[in-house]
Amino acid sequence: MANQSAVKSIFDHDEFKPYRGRYAARRERAMRRRRYYEGTIYDDGQFKIAHKLYAQTKSLFSLLARAVDLDVALVPGMAAPWELKEGTPQVITKAQGLLYEWSSWDTEGEEWLEDGATTGEAALKIVPDADARLVRLQRLRPEIALLLDSHWDAETGQRIPLGLIVDPQAEDADGTGYEYAEAITPAGIRTYRDGAPWGYSGNPDRYPNPLGFVPIVWAKNDSECRPTFAKAQPQLNSVNELASYLADIIGRHAEPQWAASGVEEGEMVKSGDNVWFLPAGASVEAILATVDIEGRWLLFGKSRKRRKPTYLNSLSTTYEPKTRSPQRRWRCN
Repeated sequence: MANQSAVKSIFDHDEFKPYRGRYAARRERAMRRRRYYEGTIYDDGQFKIAHKLYAQTKSLFSLLARAVDLDVALVPGMAAPWELKEGTPQVITKAQGLLYEWSSWDTEGEEWLEDGATTGEAALKIVPDADARLVRLQRLRPEIALLLDSHWDAETGQRIPLGLIVDPQAEDADGTGYEYAEAITPAGIRTYRDGAPWGYSGNPDRYPNPLGFVPIVWAKNDSECRPTFAKAQPQLNSVNELASYLADIIGRHAEPQWAASGVEEGEMVKSGDNVWFLPAGASVEAILATVDIEGRWLLFGKSRKRRKPTYLNSLSTTYEPKTRSPQRRWRCN
């Protein structure tokens, strides 16, 4: 039993400690891919050290957002529900339309697809509303969730499915930060705040699961859970490192140093904005860096030409909810 005074996270409880490492690895992987997409990956000094990049590398060139947006746009069903197989009963088609409407799928669905294209995985949570007598699909960010097939349940003495939702960056309305956590089994749901049992929205901290199963569904972008831009990442690092080197060199010599010979300090006389009078025999010349700017840009241009088809060819439209089911092989834990 964990010392309650030392509990700051759901993973401080003995029941959930074994999953801390797996959750942390999944979260770091997803967040790193999101930083690539957002163009902030090179703000992380440790990332640059690990990849042996120039210390001043910046995200000067990034087409990843466009690649992800294109991937999302290519998936059918964003303007209307995904097509069901031919011969689907009308009642099912109508139910699908209602589910999309209740779930605000025109916005939730796009964010769900963006998750898959950006992180390599996407997740949905099925949320029943007993009072309104309806059910919704809720986008679940993959970096805050973990789905386990064989969790030891001390109460029943059996191995059961377990879904964990852990958001370490949750905030109250006043901006107070805390860790939100939810542990879902087929039998019940438990909720926590900073590791301590806590009820939300008028619910107790522990209550029966009305669905009788763990209501989390996973999908993957490809067989290895890679993002749309996976093949472009090494080239992107190289291009941005080269561009950052070049930008720093150009910036360093934008105002070159000057060398004057045959003249003493104070003997140079300025007339107007750009005319100087020098004693006879004196000379002035700029100290310029010997950088082949044109050659560097030609090399950079070739790099861009090589990488363009790489990420475009990796675009995938692999989301097929009409033929998928929440099977074990869907997840890349």
